[in-house]
Amino acid sequence: AAEHYLDKQGTTSISALSAAVPMQVSQIRRLEMGNVVLNDVPALILDLTPQSRQLGRRVSGIIGHTVLSQFVVTIDYGKPAVTFTDPAAYRVPEGAAVAPFADRGGPLIKAVLNGVDEQTFLIDTGAAFNHLPAEAARRYVKGQVQHFTEGTGLDGRPVRLGTVIVDAVDVAGQKVKSVSFTYAAQEAHRTAPREPAREQGGFFQTTNLGILGNPFWQNFITTFDYKFKRLILKANQALRSRQEIQRLLASGDGRLVMHRDYRAADQAYRRALAAAQVAGDQKHESLLLGRLANLHRVMARDLNRPELARSSYDYFTKAQALARKAGDREAEGRILADWSLLYSDRGQAQEARTMIESALLLSPQDPQVNVDYAVHLYRAKLYGEMQKYIDKALFLDPSNWQALWYQVKLSEMFFDTPRLTTTLKEILRFYPWSKLAAEKLSQLKPRPAALPSRTPTPLPKQPPASR
Repeated sequence: AAEHYLDKQGTTSISALSAAVPMQVSQIRRLEMGNVVLNDVPALILDLTPQSRQLGRRVSGIIGHTVLSQFVVTIDYGKPAVTFTDPAAYRVPEGAAVAPFADRGGPLIKAVLNGVDEQTFLIDTGAAFNHLPAEAARRYVKGQVQHFTEGTGLDGRPVRLGTVIVDAVDVAGQKVKSVSFTYAAQEAHRTAPREPAREQGGFFQTTNLGILGNPFWQNFITTFDYKFKRLILKANQALRSRQEIQRLLASGDGRLVMHRDYRAADQAYRRALAAAQVAGDQKHESLLLGRLANLHRVMARDLNRPELARSSYDYFTKAQALARKAGDREAEGRILADWSLLYSDRGQAQEARTMIESALLLSPQDPQVNVDYAVHLYRAKLYGEMQKYIDKALFLDPSNWQALWYQVKLSEMFFDTPRLTTTLKEILRFYPWSKLAAEKLSQLKPRPAALPSRTPTPLPKQPPASR
C-alpha cells in the first residue's frame, strides 16, 4: 500500500528495538479507524515482514504517537477493544490508579521491581513481551536457569534474548506478580566495556530503559491521557472470570499430561468450558473444545480405544470452527498443533506435517505449539532440529512439563550430563513431587570415593623378656 498509494518525501532513521532503522517519510491524507477519521497524518514507511513472520500474522502498520497523542486512548483487553476519547470529555474512572509519565516527551513510566528497584519503562502496547535493559537484568539472572531464543528488531536483524522472572512489578500501587522479562543475552553477560558507537543502538541494547508490553498491561483496563501526560489503570473485572477459566484449564492440563488422570482432566475441562460459555469467551471456549479433543486423542492411543479417535476429530473440527469465528489465530494454532498429533498417532504423516506447519505459522509464540512441533521431530528422529523448538518452548514457558522432560531425553541421548543435571533440578523446582526426577538426579550425583584399603602393619616381634 505504501509503495503504490503514498508519496515519498525523503528519508530519516529512528532508534528502534535492535538498531537505528532507515525509513522513508510520507503522509497519509485520510486515515479511518472505526468512526475515527484523521487527515494529513505523518507516516514512516518500513517493511514489517520479519515482525509478521514472528507474530504469525500479517502486520500492515503500526499506529504510533502521531495518532494516539490526539486522544485519550483506552485499551480493554477483556473485550478486547480500543476506545478513542476527546481529551476534553474524559473523566478518570472511580477507583482507578493514576501515574504521571516520567518524561513529557512520551509514554515512559516509573515502575518498582521487587519493592526496591525503580526502573524507567516505555509503555509499549505493540510489544508481545516485557523487556529489561541488560544492566538491570544482571541483578535478576543470578540463581535462575537461563533459556534463550532469537528475537527480531525492526531492522530485521536477529537478537539473542534471554528470559528472567521478576517476583513483583509495581506501577502506581498496582502490583503484578511473577512478571517475565526478556533481555539482550550478549549484553547482560558482557564483561568488557561496550564500544561507544554501539551505545546508540535500539532498545534491546539500551542500558537505562525497559519495555512493559501487553503481558503486563492486559491485567488492567489501561488508559493513556497524552494531554495531561498520565497513565490510568483500573482493575479489569473480566480478567477475574478469565483467570478462573485459565485456572481450570491449567488444572485439566496438569491432570492429563503429568498424571494421566483422564476423569479429573475431563471434569476440569468441562467446568472451564461451561464458564467460558457463560462469559461469552469464544477464544477459551474454542481452546477447551480443543483440549477435550486432545484428551480423547491421548485416551485413544493410551487405552487402545480407536472409537475415541473419532470423537477427538469431531471436537477438533468444532474447536477450529469456533476459533475462526472468534478471529483468534493463536487459539486456532494451538488447536491445529494438538490436532496434528492425532494424524501422527494414526500414521497419516503428510496430514500431520501440513497441520503442524500451519499451527506454527499461526501461533509461533505458543510454547505448547513449539513442543508439539518438537514431538513430530522426535518421532522423525530429527533430534538436532528438535532441540531448537524445545529451547524456544522453555524460553516462553520455563515450567513446561513436556518440554522439560523432552530436554531430559535429549540430554541423556547426547550424554550431556551438565544440562541433564540442570534440567532435573528445574523439574524439581517447579514440581518438587516428581519422584522420577529425584531418582534420576540422585543417580547422577558422584558417589564418594572409597578410601584405599590398608592392611595393618604387624607390630615387630619383641624379644623375650629376660628372666
